[in-house]
Amino acid sequence: MKTIQILALTTGMIVSPLGQADHLLFPFVVSNPDNVVTLISITNMASTYGYLRYRYFYKSATNNDECQEYEFIRSTYPGDIVTFDVSGTLGDGAPVNNDPDSYEGRFSLPSMTRAVRGYLLVNHYDKDTKTATKEGATTLMGQATVIEIQSGSAWGYQAFNDTKADEKPDFSKSGGVISTDKSVPFTFQPSASNQWTTKFFVTPVGSDMTGASSQYSSHLKFTINNQNSANMASDITCTGAIDFADVMSAATLQNVEETGGWGTLTLDKATGYSPAIIFKLDYTYSEDILQSGSANNGILLGN
Repeated sequence: MKTIQILALTTGMIVSPLGQADHLLFPFVVSNPDNVVTLISITNMASTYGYLRYRYFYKSATNNDECQEYEFIRSTYPGDIVTFDVSGTLGDGAPVNNDPDSYEGRFSLPSMTRAVRGYLLVNHYDKDTKTATKEGATTLMGQATVIEIQSGSAWGYQAFNDTKADEKPDFSKSGGVISTDKSVPFTFQPSASNQWTTKFFVTPVGSDMTGASSQYSSHLKFTINNQNSANMASDITCTGAIDFADVMSAATLQNVEETGGWGTLTLDKATGYSPAIIFKLDYTYSEDILQSGSANNGILLGN
């Protein structure tokens, strides 16, 4: 059991609205051993001893691929906080921060050398009935920090709680979710000479984020102010990342790479497409901007 958190490493925490249920969603986790790690902290505020079920849905970097699932259960108790690295690089998958508890196993993804991204679901769990248990509203709290080890660059967010206290984790109407056919504005920095890179991290959500039901897809349409960019679009299944420069035409990129600008992002409402949680990440290592180090800023769109 630990009573402190190590998230002071984060350059800026992104706070997501908390719901009133037992399922917890970390919409973006990254595992690239020795390069990028994701630190997860989970606080159990329930009053009973028991177990938590952890379900990773992960894949390689291809946006249209479906995710595969990796599931396990670990012990927990009132007032506990556990922090671990999804990649297993830090602590070899065991709890970090000198946590004296073993929790009966590792918390990381299976050992692998390839880079993967995904999302993580956590909920109270009954080992005997093999079902989710209802321990009361907001009894789980979570925070994540994504760290690039080589540069020390980091960004973080607070996990989402679902909107219904039943067996199926429903995040379709959670605070911060962008609904279909909704447009949200965003800004982007100059990208010329590798000054800034803008990426969008997208996880489609729905009324059941588990099993075969987890393969939700979203169709994103981008429009840049005063630019002819009607054909800028991208599809994401399960979870994915979009490099903003990759969805722009060569002409559009040339027009905005020295100045930056602003635009809008819209989720398609056509049948088969889902709402999504979307973070915009702006980062740079440019010596023209920084004397040393890096800058990394993540913003929850639609909040």
